[in-house]
Amino acid sequence: MITHFPCFVTEASFFLASCSAMIICRMMVYLIAWKKGVNSFSLVLVGIGVAFLLSAMTTFMLVFIPAYSSGFSYIWVTGTVCGTSWTYVWNLLPWTFVIMVIALDLSIYYIGHEITGSNG
Repeated sequence: MITHFPCFVTEASFFLASCSAMIICRMMVYLIAWKKGVNSFSLVLVGIGVAFLLSAMTTFMLVFIPAYSSGFSYIWVTGTVCGTSWTYVWNLLPWTFVIMVIALDLSIYYIGHEITGSNG
């Protein structure tokens, strides 16, 4: 869809689409792992499975996209800083601080005694 309507694609639409996809994937992992509650082992296994599914979907889309847009798509998927500017950094800076504040509350001890014991 991006290759057919490039005039509708902006940085904000990419950001909103990626955040929406992230929320949907997180909910999908949590709902699939739910079985009378969620334990860390099933959550990790379901997360790995969903990651493989999404990776397969990305590969499928890259194989079947039109030839004129495949170069741009590969660069977008692999990531590059070529042609970027400081506006991208300033757009991501507030979100970086939000994620850092949320990460301060996370701890390895929340995933269970068995796993933390094997980590030393």
